Amino acid sequence: MKFTYLMDSKSRIVVLLTLLILLPPASPSTANAAYFELTAQVKTSFDKVKAAAESTQAGRMDVLYKDLLSIQQQDQQWDAKIPLLHYANEDTLIQLNKATRLIDADKISQLEAQVKQTRERYKPLFALYTSLNQQITAARTLKNKKLNSALRTQADGMKFTVQLARQDIRNKESLLKTAKGIKAKTVKKVHETLAGIATVKVQIKVERSAINLPKTQISLEWRNFNHALKQNDVHSTLHSMTSLLLLSRQIVEQKKRIYNLEVKVKDILLKAKSQFP
Repeated sequence: MKFTYLMDSKSRIVVLLTLLILLPPASPSTANAAYFELTAQVKTSFDKVKAAAESTQAGRMDVLYKDLLSIQQQDQQWDAKIPLLHYANEDTLIQLNKATRLIDADKISQLEAQVKQTRERYKPLFALYTSLNQQITAARTLKNKKLNSALRTQADGMKFTVQLARQDIRNKESLLKTAKGIKAKTVKKVHETLAGIATVKVQIKVERSAINLPKTQISLEWRNFNHALKQNDVHSTLHSMTSLLLLSRQIVEQKKRIYNLEVKVKDILLKAKSQFP
């Protein structure tokens, strides 16, 4: 069977959107916007400081301000893209794990039924053959040669039929065993592929933890930036803006790496899908 989702596309989209809706709003530990936001009020204060700056400094301040707006937009885009891909991957993983249990399930079920039916069909034959052999043993004990000969003739006549019946059962059991073996190999291969996700998830966890330091630094630098604006301090404003930009770029790069790791997870899932019979 080819791998197919157990839920239709519409249902999966509804589940994914529901998960995203239920996510808590971004907190200071998860979003740059919670650390600094270039509001209209901030822009007004910034423009006052820029007006007091030399032309070179003012030009530099304009460039930094535009770069900060751009990097914030990129940050927000990654914050939107990462959870979408993450939950899509989680949904696919759930579906894959369910699908592995259904590999060749119908075929194996049919073969199991055939084995059972075949055994049941031959039960009377085996019972009669066993009974005849028991009677032969009894006749031998009684030293009744005529009865023994008659029973043996009847048993010999059944012997080939019994052998065919036993071979028929063995053939069907062999087909069942082969089907189960093929399924087991496929499931093992899929599980071995999916096991690679664990390593990637560790890497994602490391990247997420690494973001905490620059975020903490951004929080501090944002306070310095606002203080510089209040003091109308051009030099300190430039310094804080430069630091905010560098730290924000660092966070964006780390989020980009997290997204690329989620892409790795997606690739692993696609490889696992391709291994279904």
